[in-house]
Amino acid sequence: KVFEALQVMSCFGVKVDQDVLSILSGSDQFDELISSLGYAIQEGMIEKRNETTYGFAHDTIQQAVYEYLPEACMKEFHFKIGMQLVRALRGFVTPESLLC
Repeated sequence: KVFEALQVMSCFGVKVDQDVLSILSGSDQFDELISSLGYAIQEGMIEKRNETTYGFAHDTIQQAVYEYLPEACMKEFHFKIGMQLVRALRGFVTPESLLC
């Protein structure tokens, strides 16, 4: 579970907000995800930057976790993350507001 949590984080770069993690994990699995991140903090892989933000201790850790995802899985992973965020933000964000 720890590595899965780190993989989700790695898709967002070196840091990610707890609210985003909550959306991606679902309310029923959020506590388990936070527990997994606690273990990663103890091991020095990530840091809690403030009350709501987690970040990788070093960008090379983020890169290593991200690059561990096979390319085919990476595309699917990004798609699933995008769909979960779209569902969570429905009503708050319109498709037009996402276009440049």
